[in-house]
Amino acid sequence: MKICILIQIHKNFDFVLKLINRLRHKDVDIWLNFDKKNTYNPDQFPNCFFIKDRVDIKWGDITLGDSFMRAIKEIILSNYKYDRIIYISGQDYLLKPINEIVDFYSKKENLDKEFLSYRPILDKDINLKARYQYHRFKNRYLDFLSRKISKKRDFIKNYEPYYGSNWLNITLEAAKYLVLKYEQDNFYKYFKYSIAMDEIIPHSILLSKNSPFKDKVINDNKRYIDWSNHKKGLNNGNPNILEENDFEKIINSNADFARKFDMKTNSKIIDMLDNYLDNKK
Repeated sequence: MKICILIQIHKNFDFVLKLINRLRHKDVDIWLNFDKKNTYNPDQFPNCFFIKDRVDIKWGDITLGDSFMRAIKEIILSNYKYDRIIYISGQDYLLKPINEIVDFYSKKENLDKEFLSYRPILDKDINLKARYQYHRFKNRYLDFLSRKISKKRDFIKNYEPYYGSNWLNITLEAAKYLVLKYEQDNFYKYFKYSIAMDEIIPHSILLSKNSPFKDKVINDNKRYIDWSNHKKGLNNGNPNILEENDFEKIINSNADFARKFDMKTNSKIIDMLDNYLDNKK
C-alpha cells in the first residue's frame, strides 16, 4: 500500500509543517499544492513533493476544482505509483495516528473503495441547482440579472448532478477516471462561470450511471466538519473554526481528519489533539 496525501495550501505555513510532521510514514508521500498567489521556500518542507502546475485560486469559482484536477493529473503522470490519493486542506489535522489511517486503507475490503461524502441534487435543491444553471457573477447586480433573464442550463450531458464535500479519498484508478472525464467532456469550459463546482464535479463524475466506480463509493469522506454556524447564516459559507470545546465531539466522530483549525485564533485545541494522538501511539 502506497498512499499520496495531497494538501491544498493557502496560508498558515507553520501549521502546515506541523500537519506534515504528523503525516510522516514510510508508505505515505506528501504532495503540496500551493495557491499560485503564495510564495514559499521548498526547503521549509523537506521530503515533500510540490505541484508545479499551480492555479490562482479564487473562492467559490472553478479555480479550486480545477486546481485539484490539475494536481491529481500531475501526480498520475509522475513516476510514482500510488494505490490511493487522500485530498486534504492546509487547515486539517489528524484525529488518528497516521499508521491507523494507512492500516485502514490497506485492508482487503477497502482497497477498491472510494470514500467521499455525497447526495444527489434534487429538484427541490434550488440553490444547489442554481450553481450550474446560470452563469454567476461576483457583482451582485449582474448575478441577480443573470438569474432573471438567462435561460436555465441543464447539467452536463450524460451525467447526473451530485453534491458533497470536496475533500475525498480515492483510488488511483478513480483519480485517472476523474481527470479523463473532466477533460474529455469539457467540464472546465462548461462550468467556468458556475459557482463552487468543486463540490459537484468530482461527485457527479464518479457517481454517474456510466461510472465504473459508482457501486464502489462509500458515502463517508472520513472528515469531521462543523457547518452549524453556516446553517445559521454566519461564516460566509465557511465551516466553523474548531476550538477546545469541540474536542469531545471531534475525537468521538471516528473521522480521520477534522477541519478547520487556525492556530492564530485558537491553538489550545491543537495541543489537546497532539496529546491525544501521542497517547494513542
